[in-house]
Amino acid sequence: MKKNAILSEDPVVHEVRQARQKLWNQAGGTMEGLLRLLDERVPKRRAPASKGRRAKAEGRRGRGRR
Repeated sequence: MKKNAILSEDPVVHEVRQARQKLWNQAGGTMEGLLRLLDERVPKRRAPASKGRRAKAEGRRGRGRR
């Protein structure tokens, strides 16, 4: 049996392909629509704390303790 035939029969692969097709259809079938849809669904990340702020916090925690 070929490797591709095994993958096409895998229920997990089938489920992932269905989910991907559903997202693509919701996005209107375009890459721009897909990017817009994903931007709406994925929460924005917070910017990392600056080094100055992190250094101050480490100093308060007693950085030298072990």
